[in-house]
Amino acid sequence: MVMRETPIFNKTLQDLGLGRNQPKCFNAKSPVADALKEINRLCCNGLAIVDDGGLLVGNFSASDLKGVTRRNCAILNSSVENFLSRDLKRPWWSRPICIELNDTLYHTVQQFVSLNVHRMYVVDNGKPVGEITHHDVLDQLWKSFQS
Repeated sequence: MVMRETPIFNKTLQDLGLGRNQPKCFNAKSPVADALKEINRLCCNGLAIVDDGGLLVGNFSASDLKGVTRRNCAILNSSVENFLSRDLKRPWWSRPICIELNDTLYHTVQQFVSLNVHRMYVVDNGKPVGEITHHDVLDQLWKSFQS
């Protein structure tokens, strides 16, 4: 209820300048091990997984490594596409979550909380053009509460 009554939560992502971070894209057919190297090289927390046409098909982050053990670590040599599809326990929303720049901060926070994701993408014709993380939201809130 407090969020609905706080003016900043009624502003859109576009008004707040959020969702404009360029996503780090990685091809779905490349090996998982290479995706991990790319995360390290870019010093980022996740990658937008795209097909050969640049269309967003997934999200990959270190949290996807849960369940990898010495017994099954050979899966790190498979493609990101195969790696992400192996987990049958993924909920129906396992596809990357997309958000629009005209969505409010309130809606965005609700999406982060209810879907338990750390990153959402802004897409244009299916291609990732922006990214917003829960850290972006927290930074925005911190700035607004400081003023």
